Amino acid sequence: MNLTDIDIVKRIMEIFSVYGVRSLSMNNIAQHVPVSKKNLLKIAKNKEELVRHIFDYSVVKFQEMRQQLQQNMVAENVIDEILQQTSMMHAMSNEFNPHLDFEFGKYYPEIYAEYSKMRNENIMKNLCDNIERGKTQGVYKHNLNTEKIAQEILADFKKMKPKFENAATGRGQMVDYEQMNMRFLSAMMEKLTNEKGKEYFERKKPPNPLKGA
Repeated sequence: MNLTDIDIVKRIMEIFSVYGVRSLSMNNIAQHVPVSKKNLLKIAKNKEELVRHIFDYSVVKFQEMRQQLQQNMVAENVIDEILQQTSMMHAMSNEFNPHLDFEFGKYYPEIYAEYSKMRNENIMKNLCDNIERGKTQGVYKHNLNTEKIAQEILADFKKMKPKFENAATGRGQMVDYEQMNMRFLSAMMEKLTNEKGKEYFERKKPPNPLKGA
């Protein structure tokens, strides 16, 4: 996609977030962008192709943000990396409404399954790498079964995911999202860290967003 196409895809994401995916025709989408239907059809001949473009864009955007994070990262250990990656995911949620995940999964299950498979494989790879390095650094329990614990963490995230999607549609989205993110992260660190790691995480984790509210 060229820059103009990417701008249109980003606008379509915004439109889907407001009106939902199912209710909009290609004519409606063209009117809301706004762009001529002829130009819209040059990008995608139907909504299914538009959804694929949105997934493609989200993958590229995630890779760009991850690369930028790695270039700018100042991390003492793998716990710092997890905290900074969590901040990146929070920034991603501002652009990619988590509720769209639910809609895409409901109305375009085959495309969503392809995307989810690729995403889960990347998460598993990154988790396993983080866990192995955390054991070497002496902040994670040395006797962890890396692949098994990574699978448990991924399963925990999948259980938490519907709550993230629901929070994205209600008031107080930022606080709700941060609260749930920190609960998930704390549970993850409980599984992974030894005493040294626990102490480090408690010292470095961000403050509760509700304190002082």
